[in-house]
Amino acid sequence: MFAFQDFYWGDVLPNTYRLKVEGVSIQERLARGVFATAKAVPLLILVIIGWCATWRSRDPSRSRLLIVGLSSAVVAVALAYSVWTGGDAWEWSLI
Repeated sequence: MFAFQDFYWGDVLPNTYRLKVEGVSIQERLARGVFATAKAVPLLILVIIGWCATWRSRDPSRSRLLIVGLSSAVVAVALAYSVWTGGDAWEWSLI
């Protein structure tokens, strides 16, 4: 994907990333990102509860643990990206 983006657009990072990040200080982005991402904390809590429920089951199969672990990782990476870029353009829809 990164090779295609570099070939087609001349940059490995998407335009939306550049529009969100360039010209805004890190402190401002992080402060806004933490505030905006805090609205998604209920989703993170549900993922953690699911992970704990799977972990505590009597027969935790590796596939279930892998799925829960990967799901948790996807949510964590999405939250970290949202904080780093200063929130999402559609965060108002979480109200």
